[in-house]
Amino acid sequence: MISRPFIILTFLVALMLHIIPLPLWAIWLKPLWVVLVLIYWINKTPYQVGLFIAWMTGFCLDILNGTLLGEHALALTVVAFAAAKFQRRVRVNPLSSQLLHILFYLMLYQAVLFLIQEVIGQPIRDWRFWLAPFTSMLLWPWLAALLYKFHRHPHAI
Repeated sequence: MISRPFIILTFLVALMLHIIPLPLWAIWLKPLWVVLVLIYWINKTPYQVGLFIAWMTGFCLDILNGTLLGEHALALTVVAFAAAKFQRRVRVNPLSSQLLHILFYLMLYQAVLFLIQEVIGQPIRDWRFWLAPFTSMLLWPWLAALLYKFHRHPHAI
């Protein structure tokens, strides 16, 4: 069993990485750190990290971004549900197949945000909105390896 404080620490680091300012040209490429960390923990510890953690983390994202309360919370909860449903499938597949699953979850997250923006009357018209899932997918192997190393060898922190 993985310590809850370590899991919370990884989410806090992901939230801090989320708010790091980037140059204008790189804003659309910013990785979806919180979604990646959520997917990782759901795959590793589905009984410790689930819908409630996803909702609370999404609520924190809403506050940090100043967006409609519940927007990111709903998107992360949908992703958490899908990731929990298929977590066994993702864990046993080779990396190439894992990356496709991760891309699906990341696109699902963006699609929920896109639909919410459409419903509230603030449609996203820039195609670059869809780039973040691809940059995030490319970071998945390194992030997963790093988190695995630290949760298996906590003294390495």
